[in-house]
Amino acid sequence: VPRSSSPSSLPTELKDLPSKFNKLSDEVKGLKTQVHELGIELPKELKEILTTLEAFMTTVTSLTSQVDELKTLHWELPEEFLSLPAQVALAQAKLKTLDALPSLLLNVTRALD
Repeated sequence: VPRSSSPSSLPTELKDLPSKFNKLSDEVKGLKTQVHELGIELPKELKEILTTLEAFMTTVTSLTSQVDELKTLHWELPEEFLSLPAQVALAQAKLKTLDALPSLLLNVTRALD
């Protein structure tokens, strides 16, 4: 906490400033040296994270364009493919009728006997 200086002690405090600054500068240099000596190494995975992210973004962009192409393919289907579900339903109904024929013929045969 700075104390209030009297006018007579101000010149003495000003004279001390360069040595205080040098002392502080030496302490900062010492701290920098200590931090450097800690030698913290980042794991290889962290160093490669940017490259991995760029590759991921490239893949996402590629997949997005492929999905867009698939969406347009849906609209390019020939007209006959659009009626395919109705044709399948009709064929299923005919097969159901054909499946019932043997049972019906058996009943007719029994009735005639």
